[in-house]
Amino acid sequence: MARINILSIDDAAFIRDLIKRTLRGFFPDLGLDEAINGKKAQNLIAKNAYDLILCDWEMPEMNGLQLLTWLREYETRDNLQKTPFIMVTSRGDKENVVQAVEAGVSDYIGKPFSNDQLLKKVLKALSRNHKDYVQELLNGGGKSAAAPQNSGPKGLFKDSAQNLLGAASITPPKPSTGNDSASVLAGHSATEKLVRKQSVVKARTRSGNKGAAQLRVAHNSVAAIIRDINLVEILLQIPRAELVPIVFDQAVVDIQLPDQSEEVARMNCFIVSVSAMEKDMSCDQLLVSLKYVDDDPNKLGFLSKYIAAVR
Repeated sequence: MARINILSIDDAAFIRDLIKRTLRGFFPDLGLDEAINGKKAQNLIAKNAYDLILCDWEMPEMNGLQLLTWLREYETRDNLQKTPFIMVTSRGDKENVVQAVEAGVSDYIGKPFSNDQLLKKVLKALSRNHKDYVQELLNGGGKSAAAPQNSGPKGLFKDSAQNLLGAASITPPKPSTGNDSASVLAGHSATEKLVRKQSVVKARTRSGNKGAAQLRVAHNSVAAIIRDINLVEILLQIPRAELVPIVFDQAVVDIQLPDQSEEVARMNCFIVSVSAMEKDMSCDQLLVSLKYVDDDPNKLGFLSKYIAAVR
């Protein structure tokens, strides 16, 4: 019988698979259920007890915020213990974080994320009600495949995770990319970064390009030029000196409608290919091809509007 039961909710199968592989690679006795939206998750929550819920924000039928609001009302009505709830999303604007906090979110992790970042958040959330179990895992009970390479059993991952066990409140680590709640609450959201970088990117944009974007990976972000875009994938140009992405890694592309700074789509993707713009060792520009993994009609509608505006 599983000692820990987790519910993972995301409309993107790619993200659910990443979470599944990461968690199953670390927890030796994990029970893991999955749902593609809030409606499906409601049925599972009504039938099962979970130690942790990992939930996307933007999903069809019922989004993550709506599910969280329903869950807290359901727990209050039936006098149930509050289930730790981590919002796993590319929405990083200040107002979104505030909404989630007011609705009762336990923690927040921005897409894209690394395996290490995900595990730290999960262990931190589980330590509230399962501190002894988490301690046992950190002392060698977990599967070593999930720990960072070359870290050893007492490496950086274990040290940082150990520090979480004594913390009563959640304090996100100092961000480097603006993807998490600490960055947004300080006023450094991905949207603001995209707006600030628009003028820089446009100055480099040549005829035939399709506008500006921001590419975010787990530990970095960079201003990009959209070289081509359709409803399935996007091709970006980025400076080699700032970022060399890795094929198959998660990424988020922030796309802004021309002359409408308030409307930004955060497209969850994976990296399909990375190539030099020129066959020259000194080439300083890369072409990055990304495929969308979202299954969200609203994002599809945004893409349709964007494509119509730039073609």
